[in-house]
Amino acid sequence: MKALLVGDVHLNDRAPSMRTDTYTEDILDKLRFTVVTAKSILDLDAVIWSGDIFHTKQPHRTSHWLVQQVLNLGQEYPCPWLIVPGNHDMQHDRIDSLGSQPLGTLFQAGSAMPLIGSHPKNQYDRAAYRGCLAQSTRDMGTLVPNSRPVAQANG
Repeated sequence: MKALLVGDVHLNDRAPSMRTDTYTEDILDKLRFTVVTAKSILDLDAVIWSGDIFHTKQPHRTSHWLVQQVLNLGQEYPCPWLIVPGNHDMQHDRIDSLGSQPLGTLFQAGSAMPLIGSHPKNQYDRAAYRGCLAQSTRDMGTLVPNSRPVAQANG
């Protein structure tokens, strides 16, 4: 499997302390660069973002504008976009809170697929999604409220 990995994005509408005033736009520019990079990699199977996509755990502190920017950006990837939620992406480190979080909105929109579950329980299938092959968990729909099931390919 060929994947582009992006980690600890920490998007926020306001710059965290000790960061520049252009923090949000700087991070979005870096993420736009990942789209350019993904499009340049031949036979890329997936783009995987690992944890802490959004900086704050309170959904009311993340604007609709910022979530829409991320959603639009992710839709430009030429293959599946998988996200491993981090502790900043859910309240009280509870996976069941994703449905009410900004990251859950990305999952519910169908643009990004969650990559979650415990290792011993995870059963990976090759799944056809947006014309590319990606790894996905069988029980993904039960872990993320209102997530869309992934079409499974034979084999």
